Amino acid sequence: VGFAHFVVCVYAGPNVAGDLGLNLNCGRETEDLAERHGTPDEMMEMLSMGKTQNESKAPQAGLSTYPGADTETPLTVKLGVEIKRIWAISQKSMTYNVKYRLILAWVDCRLRFGGHNRIQVPDSAPEWNNFWRPEPTIVEEEAREAPMVKKDLMIFPDGAVVYLQERVSTMSCHFSFEDMPYDRHQCFLNIQLANYFTREVNMVWSDSARMLQPLIVSALSDSEWMFSQQNDWQVEAPSDPDNNYNMQRKSLRASFMLERKSYHMMSSHFVPCIVYWFISYLAMWVDAAAVPGRAALHTL
Repeated sequence: VGFAHFVVCVYAGPNVAGDLGLNLNCGRETEDLAERHGTPDEMMEMLSMGKTQNESKAPQAGLSTYPGADTETPLTVKLGVEIKRIWAISQKSMTYNVKYRLILAWVDCRLRFGGHNRIQVPDSAPEWNNFWRPEPTIVEEEAREAPMVKKDLMIFPDGAVVYLQERVSTMSCHFSFEDMPYDRHQCFLNIQLANYFTREVNMVWSDSARMLQPLIVSALSDSEWMFSQQNDWQVEAPSDPDNNYNMQRKSLRASFMLERKSYHMMSSHFVPCIVYWFISYLAMWVDAAAVPGRAALHTL
């Protein structure tokens, strides 16, 4: 399942924001922006510089700040997560590697334009830093493979913006081995926007099944471990939603279970150990005069 499952394959009609479950409350002051049109290169310049078709009008300022920074209404950012692969589970360091995508969506009325085609901005574009975008962090992330990070912005005519991040990260997970080899471990992904108060930018799980599902999990497999599949993952917002001034507690959480395949450890550790122990005692039942036989058993 790729990013197309979320947005790309959907026709960029007049109400993408509504399909994403976002409120579109753009005032009349942005109506001239909605009339902007031109080639992709022209549109990229106009959007990134805040220009309109009317050259006598001064360009917008402050596109690098979050939309609505001058209002008292928080910006709502919808979040979707796609888990593609989990591997390299380390019991010693209590970590695992995961390949995943974060998809964030919001409305920026300053980016409205005319037409039905979306504008795609890769992170390699010169205009990349001209556009505001939230940068989520994951509490459990211990390391990230920088060369594997991919970022894209998709801007739709009604001002809806979709931000895609593809990452490969090393995550921590607390393991408890009391029940080994029948142990089960619950792992968490706590996703935050630590740079903003919730009264400024409020990140919530997406509730739009059509364009942006809150969580999609690919079929996961491992020789030693079993993972929770799609329907067994949990998504929640464990923090206090009324604590608007706390930058650290507001987080969105995804959790899953990691269960050991007991037969793997039994066959690779327990059974060989028992067999070696049994063979080591066989020499006691061999006649003391049968020196070659006793020596052979000790060699085994």
